[in-house]
Amino acid sequence: MDKICGTCEYHTYDPASGDWLCFCDKSDFFTDWTGYNDGCPDWEER
Repeated sequence: MDKICGTCEYHTYDPASGDWLCFCDKSDFFTDWTGYNDGCPDWEER
């Protein structure tokens, strides 16, 4: 499994915007829009 946002526990869909966000409070990308193929060192398996 690739360690990319699309497979991360914290990659969360926002129905209001129709996009995905990072909800990992340890990540520098916390509450940022994240693409499926983006990644970061704080990735965690679902």
